[in-house]
Amino acid sequence: MGCNRLVFVGASLLLGGCATAPTLTSAPPPAPEAATAPETAATEPPPVEMAEPPELVAAKPEQATNGGGDSEYGASAGEKIVMGAMQMSSANTDGGSTQNVSGMLGAGYFLTDQHEVGGQLLVTYFAPPGPNSVAFFLAPYYNFNYQVNPRLSIYGGPHLGYARFEAGNQSDDSVQFGVQAGGRYWLERNTAAFAEWRYTNYEAFGSSTNEFAILLGLAFSF
Repeated sequence: MGCNRLVFVGASLLLGGCATAPTLTSAPPPAPEAATAPETAATEPPPVEMAEPPELVAAKPEQATNGGGDSEYGASAGEKIVMGAMQMSSANTDGGSTQNVSGMLGAGYFLTDQHEVGGQLLVTYFAPPGPNSVAFFLAPYYNFNYQVNPRLSIYGGPHLGYARFEAGNQSDDSVQFGVQAGGRYWLERNTAAFAEWRYTNYEAFGSSTNEFAILLGLAFSF
């Protein structure tokens, strides 16, 4: 009897202990470590390169530009110009016409960029029919110049001068006057190719002559 009671009491204690034992739960996983911002190394800013100042441009350097990237060309105030050309002309006298070939040499001076004065010497050979004739023209001139673009300039003005004619054993002197207009294309700063139209009136051996001419040549300024 006593043994059974002990067994019963032991069983009761065992069951009660099992009923009151707490339920074991698994621990939550540890929280991930907070991401730490990477340390940024202090960096110095790159050095700033200072642009070199532009070189000062002289008043009239060969590299100076004028508008479209071209250099400055042509003669200006205070400069001189020399020229040489071949002239092809047609002289109309008393209804007749003769074709002539001339050589021209000239020199001028620019009072301003626009106003040019100078003189030209032309030697003209008059081909037959008729006697072989030679004429010498010495003509002071004035030109007004206009710069179309850095390389091209046009000009025009009057001329007035002296003419001498020699035909066979005869000679005659005369006054000549007329107008001219042309253009110069500057190949280099001081070198130009030019073309010029010219009208001249003169009187030789009692007959009035109207001469129309085209000159093609080169000019140099300095």
